[in-house]
Amino acid sequence: MRRNISGINIGSSSLLLIFVVLSLVSFAVLSLSSATADRKLEQKALDHTYAYYNACNEAEEEYAVYDRKVRASYRLGLELPQPYSFTEYINDTQELHVCIEAHEPDESGNLTTITEWRIVNVNIPEIDEHLNVFE
Repeated sequence: MRRNISGINIGSSSLLLIFVVLSLVSFAVLSLSSATADRKLEQKALDHTYAYYNACNEAEEEYAVYDRKVRASYRLGLELPQPYSFTEYINDTQELHVCIEAHEPDESGNLTTITEWRIVNVNIPEIDEHLNVFE
């Protein structure tokens, strides 16, 4: 009489099932952590974009005030104001620098020209390039 031992088949299928479940759980955790990191990066980008356009709006308002001053001086026949420059705060590491010049009216009737509109990096954080390597 010969006995058929099928316990090995049951054990191997159980091990395979456990391995598959653990693999799926680990991929789910990795996916969740990746989604969380993407969300944080998206929020940082959104905050930076909002700060940049807010600074641009402030600069446009400052430009409009200077342009009105130049137009009033030109209408009254006074000397045109000197070039004007100012800085708008974006965030802790960036500022918006703007320079404007007044001139005689051009063919489109403009009395001012923006000569500089650029982002300047300030307070650049130092990058730690020290590697902890055993010697």
